[in-house]
Amino acid sequence: MYHKGTSAREVPPTEKAPSLEAIVQALGQLSPGDLRVVGDAVAALHKAPIDSHLFLVDFWGIKLERNEAGDWVGTMPITPQILNPLQIVHGGASYTLADTVMGWAVWQQYEARKAVVTVEIKMTYLAPGRGKELRAETKILRAGATLAYTECRIQDDRGRLVAAATGTYYTWDPSAALPD
Repeated sequence: MYHKGTSAREVPPTEKAPSLEAIVQALGQLSPGDLRVVGDAVAALHKAPIDSHLFLVDFWGIKLERNEAGDWVGTMPITPQILNPLQIVHGGASYTLADTVMGWAVWQQYEARKAVVTVEIKMTYLAPGRGKELRAETKILRAGATLAYTECRIQDDRGRLVAAATGTYYTWDPSAALPD
């Protein structure tokens, strides 16, 4: 957990980092599937360390691109890491996909010259997330001086609408402090 006054990599004084020996011992007790997840996490850490703020995006394999209409689209493979006990996509994973794509679209709208944070998201789950991949298409409905309003539709790889979201994002000049 991040604490004010420490870097993302430092272990706060109240937490003790596990020894390499303890990590190796724990790895030896994992199933092959769990070891694959550990490997995915290590690969994501090499690509985007936790302190780069993109670890979860890389760990879950979220990809961002523009579609023919110029809107932003995000895809996320459906893997065991994002399934709930019913073996369907966990709502938090769909939410993260929507938030990532909508926030990215807003950031790009301002040509990466503004900082962007989520103010609110309304998410409606319409069908179980199944298949090989989720696809989130985002449109910016309004982009003002400090607020942007977006919508996102998430479909499975068969084209079935799985979830819909709207989001409001606050933007500001990144050279200024984030308001309280």
